[in-house]
Amino acid sequence: MPTFSSFTVPSRSALAVGLVALVVVLGFVFGPAWDPEPAISSPQSASAPTLLSDAPSAALTAGSAASGRAADPVAAKALSSQPLELPAGTPLWLQQLARQPVCTTLERQRKAAGGGSMVSGGPAWAGEGRKRVQERIQQVADRLAASPDAELHVLGLMLLRQHEALSQEALQQHSAVAGDGLLRLCEAWEQGFSEKPPPRPAVCAHLTPEQAWALNTVDRFGLALQGLAAARDEAAADLWLERATQNSPRITLLDRLAAALLAHAPPEWTPEDRADLALLGVALWSSQVMPSLQGLTRACRPDSAPAGSLRQQRCLAVAEALDRPPNTHLAAMIAQRLGEWHGWSLERLQRRHVELTAGTVASIGLIPTPAAHQEAPDVCTWLPRLRDHTVLLATQGEVVALADGVRRSGKTLHQWAQELPPFQARPWQAPASSPSQ
Repeated sequence: MPTFSSFTVPSRSALAVGLVALVVVLGFVFGPAWDPEPAISSPQSASAPTLLSDAPSAALTAGSAASGRAADPVAAKALSSQPLELPAGTPLWLQQLARQPVCTTLERQRKAAGGGSMVSGGPAWAGEGRKRVQERIQQVADRLAASPDAELHVLGLMLLRQHEALSQEALQQHSAVAGDGLLRLCEAWEQGFSEKPPPRPAVCAHLTPEQAWALNTVDRFGLALQGLAAARDEAAADLWLERATQNSPRITLLDRLAAALLAHAPPEWTPEDRADLALLGVALWSSQVMPSLQGLTRACRPDSAPAGSLRQQRCLAVAEALDRPPNTHLAAMIAQRLGEWHGWSLERLQRRHVELTAGTVASIGLIPTPAAHQEAPDVCTWLPRLRDHTVLLATQGEVVALADGVRRSGKTLHQWAQELPPFQARPWQAPASSPSQ
């Protein structure tokens, strides 16, 4: 049985850029087959991120430099110390994570040891270091799998790739959470292996979209979008699009992965170890969180969903759902594109453009990049903000987590709007390969 130790550990620069994985996946969703103009120019826009890829460290450096232009550093520091407001019903372990110090008094007093910085640029996870990290990840995965909390238990089984246990709990014990975990594990089965992955489990190979729909009652909105991507004809596309309109996005198991890893690290671990784990959780989330949205953009193109049609109404309903928390940055950007296609006002598009872009720029500097010839900041100075990011991701979604970066920047959205490029409308053009031509 393969376990998490089979994974290749991603580079630290990839983990940092994983906080805004949107930049490297938009080209996949809005690729040449669907839209001749990519939504965001990126060196990696042709492919989705995986655990094996190294995202360019230049993106982190540029983002850090941009986010450093706070209008009032004193106000920004005061904002960063304010406690998070968590929604009602937040699990107790997440409430505790949000309120407990991430470093002890002794840890705060000592200077970061050499190699402790997450952005030092050195190959800190090569060789024996990589093996040590993999062992620690499995240690935390074991702790999660033993938890009485259903979500934490399933997350542990997912990390350990225990598809048989998930299958038994889902099919025999009728656990909806286990069913959701099994589907997500099956979807990502080939990702992250350092060598050729083992064959897909039989339970994964036999799961059709309809079978998955009956099995997974936890995230039917995301499952409907996956079914839409797999639709072989227009009737099937309409069915899955209708199902999407009848459900709403929600916080998923993957959204809580980074926070769960950070919250369940053994207490004897150093702050650097805990930061490593939290960032790896963000990287795993960013590599697997992208739902099958290409089917949505295909079904909702103006030539596929003409003005006044029932499909256009459904596409607009899905766009509204994607634009509300708990949503990902990518989902909000796709909602913006669908809205542009089907009648959202220019004022709304401009406002959302500023909100989303400011969130990206303000939050990509979450992990500080030291200037040349300077010592990296001690991990205890920035781990609290990373902790808050994982908690917001786990309770309210990525867009809210990124908006928190805007709040902490000390600048208003009006100030951000003065600095950022304005929204540029991109009229839709039917691609050359479109059946309509």
